[in-house]
This record gives sequence, C-alpha cells and structure tokens, in this order.
Amino acid sequence: MDWRDFSWRTASPLAKGLIVGGAILVLVIGAYLAGRQGAAPNAPTASHRVAVAPNTGADAKPVMAATNLVPLTKLSSGPCETFAPQGWRIADQNKDGTTLTVTSADGSLTGAYGAMAINSGQVQGLYGPQFQSPEAIGAYLIKALINEDPQLDANAETVGSYQAVKFTSATHSGYYLAYRFPIAADPGGFGLIFRIAIGSAGDAHSVGVAGAAAAAIRCTARLHPPTGPVYHAPRDTSHGAGRTGGGADSDLAGTYNAQLGTGWVHDPGTGQNYNVDVTSDWRENGPEGPGYYKQNGNDITRLEPGLQ
Repeated sequence: MDWRDFSWRTASPLAKGLIVGGAILVLVIGAYLAGRQGAAPNAPTASHRVAVAPNTGADAKPVMAATNLVPLTKLSSGPCETFAPQGWRIADQNKDGTTLTVTSADGSLTGAYGAMAINSGQVQGLYGPQFQSPEAIGAYLIKALINEDPQLDANAETVGSYQAVKFTSATHSGYYLAYRFPIAADPGGFGLIFRIAIGSAGDAHSVGVAGAAAAAIRCTARLHPPTGPVYHAPRDTSHGAGRTGGGADSDLAGTYNAQLGTGWVHDPGTGQNYNVDVTSDWRENGPEGPGYYKQNGNDITRLEPGLQ
C-alpha cells in the first residue's frame, strides 16, 4: 500500500482495521511510558509489592515477635506478691509481711523488697553500724543475700524519691534503690523502703531481669517502728506494684529498671504479663504503630505497657 496516496474512503476494510489497531497500540504504549516517567523514583510498583506469607517452614521465625519477651508468673505469699519469670520462687519473707525475696530457679538472680523503720538509737549506732544510714543498711542486706562484700558506688543517682546505687562484688552486680522518709513518732529515726536487684557480674541483662522482679513486688502489710505507735507509710510512697493505672513507689523503681534496659508489658486480650528489652524489642514501625509486639502463629498482637 502506498501511504502517500492513501485515501480512507477507498481503503479496504483490512487496511482500515490495521490502521485503527495500530493507533490504539501506540496510545496504550504512550500512556504506559508517560505513567512510568511521572512516578516518583523510589515509588514501589506492582511488581515490587511483597505479600507476607505465613511462616510455616522449619526455620520460620516470628516477623514482629519481641526477641527477649519473657512471660511472667505471679508469685504471692501473705500480703506480698510479685511477677517473675517462670521457675522463680519465693526464697524468704518475714512474718510481718514487710519484706519479700525471690530468686531464679538456679539461685543466681535475686530480687528483694523491704520496708522498715529505724529508730534514733539505731541511727546513733547503738545496735551496730549497719543501721546508721540507708547506704549502710543496703551494704549489710546485699552481703547477707550474696555472702560477698559488695562495693557500692560512691555516687547515687536520684530517681524520683529514690536513691539508686549500683554495686559489684566478686561474682555479682546489681543495684540498690532506697527511699528514706521521716517518722513522726521518732524524729531521730527514719523509715526506709528498698528494692535490691542482684544479677551476675558484668551481665546487665540479668540485672534487669532481677530488677523487674524486685520492682514489681507489692506488699500491703503495716509498717511497725521499733518504738512508738503503729506507723502507716504515706500513701504515695507505700508498697505498690506499678500496675496499669496505678501510682506507687514501684512505678519509680520500674522507671529506673527501664533505664537499665527492661520493662513491663501485657497482652490486653489474655492478661499475660511480660518482661521486655526496651531497646531490642521495640518496634518503631509495627503494624499498629510503635510498640512491643508478640506473634502467635500468623497473629500479631500489640502489647500494652505496665502489669495487668
């Protein structure tokens, strides 16, 4: 066919069909190329979209699961309770219910809590040097727990109403949180709430796990000073568990524990509590926004902060 002498009126139906088909093909190709050139350089195209298939292989790993997610179980005795990893046990508690000590299954990690009143005679050293200050009491208690002489840091860190002191010994390391408050019945003495976390020397994660158990301890017993009437600790500083919606002294303890790398979360559906690593377990781009997640099969659950 001579395109220079082409006449649409005299063209055969075949020729007309070829021309229309070619024109449509040109338009389609042109539209496709225009769309490609107008798209952002890094915009994903249909061929780059990835559908997440279920992890069913032998080496399948959770897509969003927290790698250091530690399920917690409730431990309780009398007026005291705490949440600790599976296998932990209550090692000691006094008859008044104002102290509680829990340890890991192998005894290498310890979390302890106590509330006591120190009278003016003890502060003056009449009953030994171990009662003269919160720091002296801490060193005395830690030695009793680990049977080693601890070396307490000279500089304490202020955490809310607490003084936080790190310590080391031959085989252990940890921290001692102490809150001192006045006692009206004995102005020369003082009241003390303390929490102790004992882990392995040089193992910050073990200290954090022990600290989570210590910080979660809640006791509701009354605090009796050695002399004078029964003393009730101030409401905002008395025994607390740091639960969701709560507000107690262990919230501050939990804050310090978070600085050391561990924290509490719970599954809002099941009520299961967990201890997490606040750095490695955090998902900034989680499917439901930033947070901590766990995975059961193909289901991903966003965990809520605090103990349930």
